[in-house]
Amino acid sequence: MSALAIFRSWGLPAQTTTLSQFVGDEGRERIARRRERAIESVQLAHRAGVRIATGTDFGGGSLRANHLAWEVEALVEAGLRPWEALASATIRGGDLLGESTAGRIVEGGPADFFLVHGDPLTDPTALWRIWRVAWLP
Repeated sequence: MSALAIFRSWGLPAQTTTLSQFVGDEGRERIARRRERAIESVQLAHRAGVRIATGTDFGGGSLRANHLAWEVEALVEAGLRPWEALASATIRGGDLLGESTAGRIVEGGPADFFLVHGDPLTDPTALWRIWRVAWLP
């Protein structure tokens, strides 16, 4: 499971705090090194054919539930194609957990939809441009 978005979120406190762990040279360098190692791990796994599912450290730090789009973007930056990164945030988690309908639209199944401006299969930033949300029980 990847969790690269946390490194983006660690940049946010630097805008609102003076804590050295976020704004000091040593803290910024430590975060950059950890981010580089995490990206390298994702790249190695991807090249080796490992199925990658996205996750976040939601509830810890400054990530929130709607920040999964950051994770998709980060995976694309790490070398996954946009459709692979999007699949990691939808069907891959279900596959890896043995939940065959998770992240899929199936006839008669529950579904949460959100429509976006743009095509997330080619532009992962489209996931931030939500136009409409719908739920089907």
